Amino acid sequence: MFKCEFCDMELSTAYSLKRHQLINKNCIEIQNMNIKIKINCEFCDKIFNCNTQLNIHLTSSKICKLLKKQKENHTNEINELKENHTNEINELKENHINEINELKINHKDEINQLEQQISNLETANEIYKKISDKSVNNTNSNNTNNNNKYLSITNNFTLIDDIDKIKDIIDSKLTDVHVIDGQKGIAKFALESIISDEDGYLNYICSDSSRNIFKYKNSEGVIQKDMKAIKLTNALVKAGIKSKSVNIAEDLWTKEDGKRNDTKYEMCNAALQEIIQIKNNNTVFRNTLSDNTSS
Repeated sequence: MFKCEFCDMELSTAYSLKRHQLINKNCIEIQNMNIKIKINCEFCDKIFNCNTQLNIHLTSSKICKLLKKQKENHTNEINELKENHTNEINELKENHINEINELKINHKDEINQLEQQISNLETANEIYKKISDKSVNNTNSNNTNNNNKYLSITNNFTLIDDIDKIKDIIDSKLTDVHVIDGQKGIAKFALESIISDEDGYLNYICSDSSRNIFKYKNSEGVIQKDMKAIKLTNALVKAGIKSKSVNIAEDLWTKEDGKRNDTKYEMCNAALQEIIQIKNNNTVFRNTLSDNTSS
């Protein structure tokens, strides 16, 4: 027999005793009565059985009473300082934001006009330079073909603003060959299917390879600047380049029985992750484009 240490009831097995102590109401009440609450004073080493005893101690003990008062004063001072500094910081932020917004409003139109003029002049200068280079190197067929490609920006617009069209191209032309090459593969896909016309001429060029500045003509015939190929990257992401790449990769590393081919997974996963992160970091993508679209 097993005797309960709290209510003296005898049970036939250890399991019955444990279960009894967990569910028997009378036994639980006795257990709770035997539990003593211990509360430490935070200012000295004394221990009390309840909050009432602790409060009496804090009222009667001169040292603990003084320490408690000092703590309350310090807490109030700290809270007051925090509130004052928070208000000052918020006021400064609001003033700066208002000043910046006012400057933006006053100079927005002027800045946009100047930027457009600069962009058009830079593009015209690039075109004139390429025409001159073409005339000088007319005997070199490779250079001639290359210059013709870059000059095509004056006659064709790119698909950056046509997300539905890009999505159709991704669905029909993106392959596992592109995906397993990561962002380099996506750049090659863009070169083949997004930023080249039917004759293979580029309508999206790198005008400054050191800073990854690209130029293209929109559907309204206006030359646009794409810093670090962000606009092109965002267009590909909006059109579903990441989800399509995931589907292609999963099909590639999935066996007929539905299980994963670990060898193919290891070969493809790093490249796939590079594509998935393309919006946050498109360095490889834009550098590959720069290498293939710079004069």
